[in-house]
Amino acid sequence: MKSFLNKITYIYYDSRLHVIRIQLFGYSSPDLYKEAWTQALKIAKDNQCNHWYLDQRECYGITAEDLEWLTERWYPQSVEEMAQLNLSEKRVNAFLLPLNVSGRFLTKITSFHRKGNTPVTHRGNYYFTRENQALSFLAQPA
Repeated sequence: MKSFLNKITYIYYDSRLHVIRIQLFGYSSPDLYKEAWTQALKIAKDNQCNHWYLDQRECYGITAEDLEWLTERWYPQSVEEMAQLNLSEKRVNAFLLPLNVSGRFLTKITSFHRKGNTPVTHRGNYYFTRENQALSFLAQPA
């Protein structure tokens, strides 16, 4: 599978850039949100891709339940599952920020909101306001 689409997201593997591209839109909905992130991980594993591009310009909100699930369950699981692939590239997340200030704040808080002592071994989270900046960054070697 190289792509996935539901009412709140479009996810696909960009083979030219070797990047998982995720476009979020509207408001999160627990079943749709979990389905989307589960499929994103499957696409990343199938394509052995550790570079993630998240376009949040049209994302209007995430429920507290979805935020907790993403940061406390999905993200640690995704790090563990991707690490098992022993990829040479480290994980890197490039966020294309929402246009509003509160959305930008939420994005940055979300990416750091984790409990526990599980170490995360990746290059990090990077934030951009322009798509070409984010994609150029992801195309650079580590």
